Amino acid sequence: MFASRLVMEGVDLVTVKELLGHKQITTTMRYAHLSNEHKRQALERLQASYGHHMDTKMKIVKTGSS
Repeated sequence: MFASRLVMEGVDLVTVKELLGHKQITTTMRYAHLSNEHKRQALERLQASYGHHMDTKMKIVKTGSS
């Protein structure tokens, strides 16, 4: 959850990787899960900026617990 919260607060994955002491970024990515709410907000920000160029049928698929 620590890695996820850092990423959702805007910390880049390389910094999270270094904070956790991972040798591989793929290990960090395994622990940096984004909540569905965070993904939804990201899509809304993107659509606000580029909405006329986006497919409005985008959806977030629930994957495990968040």
